Amino acid sequence: MYFSQTKNWLRVGFVAFLNLLHVVFPFALPVSAAHVNPALVRWGCATNEAFNNPEFGCPSEVDLVTGPWLLDGWKPWHTTWLQKFSEEQNQTKTPFVISYMVAGLGRRDIGMTDCDLNDNVLSVCTDGADYIRNNRASIEAEYRRTADILANLYGSKEIYVHIEPDFFLYHQSSLQKNPLTRQETYSFINRLIAIYKNRLPGVKIALDVSMWNPNLAAWHSGFVGVDYGAVVGKAFPSNRVVDGKTYEQVEAALGVPLIVNTAHTFGGYFTAYDPSWETDNHGVHAVIQAPTNNVGYARFLRTITPVNQETDRVQPNLPVVSQPASPVRPTLPPPELTP
Repeated sequence: MYFSQTKNWLRVGFVAFLNLLHVVFPFALPVSAAHVNPALVRWGCATNEAFNNPEFGCPSEVDLVTGPWLLDGWKPWHTTWLQKFSEEQNQTKTPFVISYMVAGLGRRDIGMTDCDLNDNVLSVCTDGADYIRNNRASIEAEYRRTADILANLYGSKEIYVHIEPDFFLYHQSSLQKNPLTRQETYSFINRLIAIYKNRLPGVKIALDVSMWNPNLAAWHSGFVGVDYGAVVGKAFPSNRVVDGKTYEQVEAALGVPLIVNTAHTFGGYFTAYDPSWETDNHGVHAVIQAPTNNVGYARFLRTITPVNQETDRVQPNLPVVSQPASPVRPTLPPPELTP
């Protein structure tokens, strides 16, 4: 479907007006102009770790399924989770791996705690950058080990990997004792991306997005090999502005589609199922829900009718309010492609 130039300008103006209202009045919002046919969105579910459940405790109609988070490396329960995708009832599902290994390995190695825990002088918020500097080789080695296991177990099939929730914290000068420079961050994260890209032909890299970052466009311009942006760590309602930005603004700043994981809150606990995404998906790439209301979620998924992906999707270039244009992404290949 194609719009005339006049309709495009009217649409852009209308979306700009809505975005301004979103900032001034952060209450419930009308359906966004970027909403697309739900069949064009990938719908996911966070496994409830009930591995004896034949479909991960999720509705049978889901497309993506997250597993137990990777913390201090690959464990036997990760293998159990991944092997379930080979079972007949899960053939159409795609695994979604969340790699939170900097924080997990830091906890194992030096007792580094989460930011909201005050029972230790070492925390992700204050000491994460120093931990990366002092242990980069061992972190990369654990990434290589994990990628090799995934390659052996899953081969070249499609798989998503969400890399390092919280990594923007390691650069924040207001928090870290010795924050990573931007170039240190690019070098480290691009290396982790290259490790996965080298070993898994079907991997899709979802790089973590901190929506409170005041300049997402400039920050994300230095990362190479990123397929999607991804948010996780709290509830992300569809009908509210989060951290002062709309989902359309975030996608425009990143220059890649967005994956919204609204299944988890602080500490990894499940959120409640959020039906607001049924009526307004903002045209994002994927939405991942908690397995806490299978009946409601399954009912919605059964209403979705497949469509022609090539002709039915309209993904306009939306304006960004109070956000600079996304700079040109680097065209160089990822550094050190052969670990």
